[in-house]
Amino acid sequence: MNSRISWSGFVGLAGLYGLALCGWLSTAGANIGLGMLLLGFVADRRAWRVLRQEPVAWLTVALVLYWVGRAAWGVLELPVNRHAQWDALGDWLYLTLFIPVAWWLGGDRRRLDRVWLLVATGLIGGMLIYLMDPEHLQALLDGERSGFQLRRPIAFGLYSGTVLLGLLMLAPRCWGDTGPGKFGRIALWLVAVLLLTQGMLATHSRGAWLAALLIVPLTLAVRYRSGFSVRVWRASWRAALLATLALGVLVWMNEGTISKRLHEEPKVVQAIASGDLASAPPSSISYRLRLWIFALEKWRERPFMGWGPGNSEYLIVHSGRPEIHSAHIEYLDHMHNTYLELLVGFGLCGTLLAFALALLLGKALCWSWRQGKLPSDYVIFLGGAFAFMGVWMFFDFRSLHHDWRFYWLMLAGSSYTFYLGRRLEPPASSTSR
Repeated sequence: MNSRISWSGFVGLAGLYGLALCGWLSTAGANIGLGMLLLGFVADRRAWRVLRQEPVAWLTVALVLYWVGRAAWGVLELPVNRHAQWDALGDWLYLTLFIPVAWWLGGDRRRLDRVWLLVATGLIGGMLIYLMDPEHLQALLDGERSGFQLRRPIAFGLYSGTVLLGLLMLAPRCWGDTGPGKFGRIALWLVAVLLLTQGMLATHSRGAWLAALLIVPLTLAVRYRSGFSVRVWRASWRAALLATLALGVLVWMNEGTISKRLHEEPKVVQAIASGDLASAPPSSISYRLRLWIFALEKWRERPFMGWGPGNSEYLIVHSGRPEIHSAHIEYLDHMHNTYLELLVGFGLCGTLLAFALALLLGKALCWSWRQGKLPSDYVIFLGGAFAFMGVWMFFDFRSLHHDWRFYWLMLAGSSYTFYLGRRLEPPASSTSR
């Protein structure tokens, strides 16, 4: 490849790095980065030649056409809610920009390292800036629930858990080889791990906790079963032991918060266990279950095509069921379950298209590993992150907000970039290995 970088390449890469840093730190900065990234992509003729041959690109086009068609149909059916439908469609379309992200990552491991370093820096930096306010810091010390700079505790639980997973999976990469500065790198890594763990615990998000409980031990076992070489272990066993002890102390210090959160709704759990959901007092658990039942009922009314994007709030508000749209309940605009939101909005057809895209991305990730393009630690991290997200999505829906959009773009783009980059490589017969 030509060592000289074009203007589109410069703009695209600058946008990629700006997006990675600002995604959870500054909405304005993230939008500027995304705009630069997209501008550079549109101006790069190579990208369009490559994408014409890509199944992922064609499936994404099919998904976009389906979304647009279903939104237009939904506007004709419910014109009173047309503004919400068009707004939701625009937000869904943003999720397809993982392809430009993958393009500018370029199948380059060094870029991948830089991007995820910037992602972690942005999230942790935002936490620290938020805690510089004495009131915020005191609230955290008092055990109050927090979403830090993102304000949404449930969402922050997903993001902090994912970045924490990355730090654990990529620990030897973060520590580096023996030599000057290793102690400082390990100290920074340990501080980041503790901050993110405390951040996830401070969200009081049981969905994120459950995802972490299911996914983190499994990925740790897979990652370090045989991949943690004797050389690395001898060089860094003290750091691993210290991290384990520090995390244990941190969890112990938060034992009261964890116990209270897990046992604060005994009457609700008892009513649900007895099969009498109608008598369960108002709570996040009973509200979700009633909402999920309602979502399934609405989906069965239109199982194949759904109701169209952006109509969930309208359906809830006009359901005639005060138990799911009471003025005392904060969340009214979605079904609190991403899978049900897809079924209600786009029906079985749209949901299957979305799952097909996820399967192709999984196939791309596996190909990158089998071909030796992507190291196993990254494969386990990205696969674990998707699994973490998959569990979390049972309890919330955040796909139309900028913070989750950034999260998806980074995960999907990182998983797809090496597979996409294979079309830029010269034939094997013309290269020397």
